[in-house]
Amino acid sequence: MVNQYTEITKYYDLWVTSGYYDFQSLAKEAHSIVGDGRQVLELGVGTGLLAQKYIELDPTCEFTGIDFTASMLEIAKQRLGNQVKLIEADAVTMDLNAKFDVGISNGGVWGILDQGDQAQWQFGGHVPGLEANRQGLANVARHLKEGGLLLLHLQKPHDDF
Repeated sequence: MVNQYTEITKYYDLWVTSGYYDFQSLAKEAHSIVGDGRQVLELGVGTGLLAQKYIELDPTCEFTGIDFTASMLEIAKQRLGNQVKLIEADAVTMDLNAKFDVGISNGGVWGILDQGDQAQWQFGGHVPGLEANRQGLANVARHLKEGGLLLLHLQKPHDDF
């Protein structure tokens, strides 16, 4: 699907690996919570940067990534080959006919925003509208096994980088 993220595909990796995210640390943190051999669903997999680091830590996991930007998924397919299952889908409306141990959103769909000096956290994301966010979170819950986890990235305040 062509959308607002299609235009940033060509420079996305450069942008997010230049101090915006530390994918190795994010993957280690997620893996420390999730453990080995789990069925993992990444919401907003983008170009596969987190997926790549995660499967390096746990090659026994069954990793599925969704994204609604076809151009991002093309890069993810080049990066990851057949190590993960990549699906063009929107988290709000996806129907994957599968259940997962954990869903991970590293800010590609949802995250928690650290407001810095205010010592407050705020739910944020790229899904417009309260009802669509409610529907999306309910949809993700339907895709999780009983006792499944949804891990949301904690986004620190933006610094100049």
